[in-house]
Amino acid sequence: MLRIGQIDYANVYPIFHHLEKLNRYKMVKGVPSFLNKAIREGGVDAAFCSSIEYARYPEKYFVLPNISISSIDKVRSVMLFSKKPIEELAGTEIFLTGE
Repeated sequence: MLRIGQIDYANVYPIFHHLEKLNRYKMVKGVPSFLNKAIREGGVDAAFCSSIEYARYPEKYFVLPNISISSIDKVRSVMLFSKKPIEELAGTEIFLTGE
């Protein structure tokens, strides 16, 4: 059975909703960083991987033409919240999630 890496984000929900209804694939859920590693190491057979992952290992991937998760305008999917003004953050340690 084909194993497909599934991201639970709203912008790809329609794709995975229809694939799950077919009941022909094993869906492997994870955040993009997990799925990048899973497709690279063979834990899944197909997945959306990041452009950075592709740039690091282009020989490992086949890119489907004319398909992407992209935007022409601002998306604002990454937000930084701070009690300090941004001008005061130089040198401040900032923590990120694995996503």
